[in-house]
Amino acid sequence: MADVWAEVTVEDLAADGPNAMATGPFGSAIGSRFFESDGVPVVRGSNLSTDVGTRLVSDDFAYLSADKASEFHRSIARRNDLVFTCWGTIGQVGFIDKNSPYDEYVISNKQMKLTPNAAKFDPLYLYYLFSSPQVLAQLQRTAIGSSVPGFNLGQLRQVKLRVPPLRTQREIAATLGAIDDKIELNRQMNRTLEEIARAIFKSWFVDFDPVRGTAEVPDDIRQLFPNRLVDSPIGSIPDGWEVTPLGEQVEVTRGLSYTGAGLRDEGMPLHNLNSVLEGGGYKDDGIKHYTGEYRDRDIVRPGDLIVANTDLTQNARVVGSPAIIPALFGNETLYSQDLSRVRPRDRWPLTSRYLYLLLTTHRMRWTISSYANGTTVLHLAHEGLTKPRVAVPPGKVVPRFDDIIRPMFDQQEALVVESHTLADLRDTLLPKLISGEVRIRQEPQATG
Repeated sequence: MADVWAEVTVEDLAADGPNAMATGPFGSAIGSRFFESDGVPVVRGSNLSTDVGTRLVSDDFAYLSADKASEFHRSIARRNDLVFTCWGTIGQVGFIDKNSPYDEYVISNKQMKLTPNAAKFDPLYLYYLFSSPQVLAQLQRTAIGSSVPGFNLGQLRQVKLRVPPLRTQREIAATLGAIDDKIELNRQMNRTLEEIARAIFKSWFVDFDPVRGTAEVPDDIRQLFPNRLVDSPIGSIPDGWEVTPLGEQVEVTRGLSYTGAGLRDEGMPLHNLNSVLEGGGYKDDGIKHYTGEYRDRDIVRPGDLIVANTDLTQNARVVGSPAIIPALFGNETLYSQDLSRVRPRDRWPLTSRYLYLLLTTHRMRWTISSYANGTTVLHLAHEGLTKPRVAVPPGKVVPRFDDIIRPMFDQQEALVVESHTLADLRDTLLPKLISGEVRIRQEPQATG
């Protein structure tokens, strides 16, 4: 028997009972003066995304105390609830899935939430439905206002949708959800690989465990280290290691100064400030494309190290953060003036991976960011990447270390490529499944 798709309104999707559809607290009632370092998370616009699969951005939560959150009981969102931005960036959709670490969230004043009737509508299916190009376009047409578009709860209630039976909803959600689950698993594996690489670096080059005899390493590695520490201008270091300014070990070059007129949807990939994660790491969805003029010095290649030399905030969360250029965008790409390229000088046996991990250490992050200044935007002085003094190990220490961590970095990049392929597949399937153009083959149900 063929599926019969029904036309419903958003209001029809809501569970029975009060506050199944609700907006966040009005105005400044939930302002930053109430924010805490922990407690009940607040879902703001920065926690939502227009990227399908990003159900909730959890690394930038503000929090309210439990008592304060209880004052906004009508704006509480829980697992299986959907959250929408209703003013500003229309099209941002969030979903609080079953694996959420929090029982409750408070939605902010520019968001609204929907608690679905789970007996009739699959919540994950609804997330993909509202994330589909068809429904996003419909929501954007519903919005009023030009400079700051938005819609109210009454408008959202009346938006019409076409949905299949619950069984088909679940099958669509399971298909798309499995793809996103694999993408998330890849992210988690990459985080684990990063943590392992950082831990090994800290053991060898910060805590000097092989020198102290506190590291379980093979004999060939142990023999690369001396058996004692000596005093130096930067503290205790292994005997025989040389302390020099970082600028003697690396060449630092600032990137391309460009104008917005040169940016296009296609062209040379341009790495920019949005390509670097806070604290270190490459952010592949931040890429731009450039069609203007550039010089050879503005080119970077896979494996090159870039460092953020600008920060749009005053808390230095990004400035000094490093990233390694992936092969994802080709053999030659560009980098902007908000980044510095850092390359090892020939006389030192250093690698981009070693330098990347060095720059992510607490000491180097703090030292480099101390060279940043500015009233509204922080700018890192050139000396921030040349003056800090570091201890350089001699001989084969870094090459041996690189032999160990290179496969981890290679695996990270392979997982990123796989995730891009999976995301393309999901984005291709999503509108076709949501519209009914492509149907998931259903096995006949057993009869008793």
